[in-house]
Amino acid sequence: VQFGYIGPNRRLEQVLEALSPLRHDIDFRFDIMGNVWDPAYLAKRLDMLGLSDRVRIHGFVPEPELDARLAEAHLVFNLRYPTMGEASGSQLRIWNASAPAVVTDLGWYGSLPDATVFKIPLEDETTALQDLVRRLHTDRKIGEAVGAAGRQRLETHHTPALYAEGIAYVARRFGEDAAQA
Repeated sequence: VQFGYIGPNRRLEQVLEALSPLRHDIDFRFDIMGNVWDPAYLAKRLDMLGLSDRVRIHGFVPEPELDARLAEAHLVFNLRYPTMGEASGSQLRIWNASAPAVVTDLGWYGSLPDATVFKIPLEDETTALQDLVRRLHTDRKIGEAVGAAGRQRLETHHTPALYAEGIAYVARRFGEDAAQA
């Protein structure tokens, strides 16, 4: 699965290029939910890569459907390059579904605990993605363990109470921070 507002920095093209050679060896389905930057171009690339029968572009779907797809996913692609200096609400949603995610080992994503996501380097990204898909195909328990660790991270570090504490902290410091700025 891949979802959200999917522009070129979300690495969809690179994911497709990595998956294309695997289509003969691994039976997979790749669901894309959200807004892709150029649907016509993407359709042409799917044809060129021989993936039209493996990839479904759904557009935006109702949140319950998205959550159900994430919960059943063997892998969620959450790659970014360049990063925009962001943390990822998408990653929190993936963890909420106990789904395994693969991220680019850069920025905030690179700082995530190794047990909670699969990290791949930007260099040799295609080979790393192919190796990961093969590993997950061979042993689904690996993905289940990463998904469970991600869910645990969500429950211990990203609760609504901790979020509220963070907002209160920023609000308390606002006057001092504004004066220093």
